[in-house]
Amino acid sequence: MNIKKLLIIVVLFTFIVITISSITQKNNPKVVKPEEDIYESINLFTNILYEVKQSYYKDISFTTLINYAIEGMLEKLDPYSSYLKAEDFESLNSYTNGELYGLGIQYFKNKNNMIEILHVIDNSPAKKVGILSGDILLSINNKPVSYLGVVEVSHILQEKDTNIKLELAHRNNHLYHTTLNKEKIKIDDISTKKYDDILYIKIPTFNKNTATDLQQNINKNKNMNALILDLRNNGGGLFNQAIETADLFLDNKMIAKLENTNNANQEVFMANAGDILNTKPIVVLIDDATASSSEILAGSLQENRRAIVVGTKSFGKGVVQDILSLGNGDYIKLTTSQYVLPSNKQVDNIGIMPDIIIYKNGDTCTKCSEEQLQNMKEQENIFILENTDYQDYQLNKALEILQIELTKKD
Repeated sequence: MNIKKLLIIVVLFTFIVITISSITQKNNPKVVKPEEDIYESINLFTNILYEVKQSYYKDISFTTLINYAIEGMLEKLDPYSSYLKAEDFESLNSYTNGELYGLGIQYFKNKNNMIEILHVIDNSPAKKVGILSGDILLSINNKPVSYLGVVEVSHILQEKDTNIKLELAHRNNHLYHTTLNKEKIKIDDISTKKYDDILYIKIPTFNKNTATDLQQNINKNKNMNALILDLRNNGGGLFNQAIETADLFLDNKMIAKLENTNNANQEVFMANAGDILNTKPIVVLIDDATASSSEILAGSLQENRRAIVVGTKSFGKGVVQDILSLGNGDYIKLTTSQYVLPSNKQVDNIGIMPDIIIYKNGDTCTKCSEEQLQNMKEQENIFILENTDYQDYQLNKALEILQIELTKKD
């Protein structure tokens, strides 16, 4: 080994060991013993780093290589952990504040190593051209992206604002191309509608004002006798807002638990006394784009027998991310816990199964196998693509259920 290589490896090795030691001491109150093979792994990493720097056909800095390694490490943890540049963090922060600029899609790396659309924001450019939750993103401006990381895809999308060409595949493997421009997108606040004495409220996302806005809207409609909460196409948002929303309807009941098995932590969220509706019936609408915080709300109300859940199985994102500052303007979005429902049921990769299954094309199903559900989902996608204007069978079912419940009370 030449002197230059040895010197670089020693410097890098020392730097990484010191960094790991400082992070361990800073972030972990408990004593963490280094794994037996950690120094061998660091030695392997520094060797590879040196060889790439020396032999790669393009000149590339050590800083860039280490950044790539960081991005890859986070994305390999799970589909939702990632490295956030300052502009990525700003976009995420804008979303939770109800406004952002872009195409209106959220995506993740699925178990097949593909970029899958997690959520399509209502009234966004992506929604207008028919992109659906569950679609696979294949290329951007003729650049294949199927096996790139989430951060790399994000950076490609940041390169231009207009005439962005996307190639995607629907769940039924139908390939399609679309061209769209970025826009300033207003994330809708909750919206309400009255069906006689039934109040309908749609929650598009959980932002910092959701629980308060919901409470105010219910208080304005004191003469209502039943409630429909529409969580369809709600990709989540702020965890605490989902907890506070559930608290409105549950009287001294468990809402959910957060668990971190790495440090044996568990946090239990209990509802305070009182039910804003005084036990008036509730139906919650969900679909396959109902994810994360919205699954907490739907699952908690379902398990506490406070609401009947109607629609199709939810997405199944049962983990929570924290945004951790790195001190240099960048951040990491890291999965720090998973939530479980009061029955200890996990939601991640499972989802919430409705009490009454009904698809957007009106098809219903009871005691169906996963294969049957998948086939019905494909038929639903075809129906949505071929019918731009169709009646809302799921909402109609919710109204029917509540009308029967109100008749019983009479």
